[in-house]
Amino acid sequence: MSHTPKILYIATHCPFGESYGARMRTLQIGRLLQRVGPVTMVLASVGRWSDEDIAQTRAEFDLRVVSRAEPVPIRGPVERLRHEFDPGYLNTHGFAVPRADAEKVFALADSHDVVWLHTLRVANLFRRWKWERSVLDIDDFLSQYHATMASQAANPVQRLISSRRAWLWRRREKDLFDRFDAVSVCSEEDRSRLAHPERVHVIPNGFDDPPQVRQAGSPSCLGVIGRLDYLPNRDGVEWFLQKVWPGVRARMPDAEFRIVGTGAPESWGRIAGVSVLGYVEDSAAEIAGWAAMTVPLHIGAGTRIKIAEAFARACPVISTTLGAFGYEVENGRELLLADTPEAFADACIRVLRSKEERARLSAAGRSYFLSRLHWDALARRVEDAVEGVRRRNQSVEREREYA
Repeated sequence: MSHTPKILYIATHCPFGESYGARMRTLQIGRLLQRVGPVTMVLASVGRWSDEDIAQTRAEFDLRVVSRAEPVPIRGPVERLRHEFDPGYLNTHGFAVPRADAEKVFALADSHDVVWLHTLRVANLFRRWKWERSVLDIDDFLSQYHATMASQAANPVQRLISSRRAWLWRRREKDLFDRFDAVSVCSEEDRSRLAHPERVHVIPNGFDDPPQVRQAGSPSCLGVIGRLDYLPNRDGVEWFLQKVWPGVRARMPDAEFRIVGTGAPESWGRIAGVSVLGYVEDSAAEIAGWAAMTVPLHIGAGTRIKIAEAFARACPVISTTLGAFGYEVENGRELLLADTPEAFADACIRVLRSKEERARLSAAGRSYFLSRLHWDALARRVEDAVEGVRRRNQSVEREREYA
């Protein structure tokens, strides 16, 4: 291309603050975009960020707009019908950024070569249908999220509600290429969901290479990490504690299960062998003491960055099939997969009792990380997405000239 592209990066997660998957992806994609060209950042969300988190963001990025979305209720039968049946209706979450902030962002978009938007939610907050010269970064598909909710629903009413929501989001996702020039997803499986794979770029959730990689964890300790106020994580840990953990403790009475993350109920800590730690400043030191990280998820969408972190830290992983969604791994090779309580408990015992199994899984996961999930290894994919949008728009401009 003839010049270094100017990139407008619009995100709904602050790059700094409490550690969780979407925040980590926001930060690392922003850093990779800076390798391609100068980045101007916009943050828009329904939540609030601390002054310290915003200050850290300004120190690393050219942060121009910080917008807090305001409630926009869906009122009246016409709007409700549009929300249910019109895939072009943009009030999908009941919030919008103030009009003055939207105008600032639109002016910035017009002055940049590429607009990179992290999540469809943030795109819809601005009530703009068509984003010129754009890449939409989707780290999970809401249609898949609600479909898994339906599959796990406890009663017919919940199943019907979740099935309806999955249908709504599938219809909205079909229009993505009318709104954006390209889409970025986290896995080949997500890419296969879309109608124009030639305009889809696979950029997995990665992780930085830790300065130190642990050698061995405790032979009696399992762990889980994540925000426990996030339903898929909370549901998964509840399932593990109720249906898997009793079987593990019956065979290994000295086994310990350590729960890291905010939002866990105090009652979990009263279960024998369970420690609820809350937020841990140094997750590396904590994970270093585990025989394995568990990922017992049954609902959700996208790929879990916690698996990339475990692989990076050479920590064995025991996961459900959904928990490992999007990673090109095999049961028994890079990790252990189990979907029933009995099989999950067996996998836990297998890792806890075998030093050789722990060492083998540690090495295989670490090798997978180095070849596929190190953020440096993903830099080219981000650059290709940016350059693909520029080439597409140059082609469109030439066609207009000769029309």
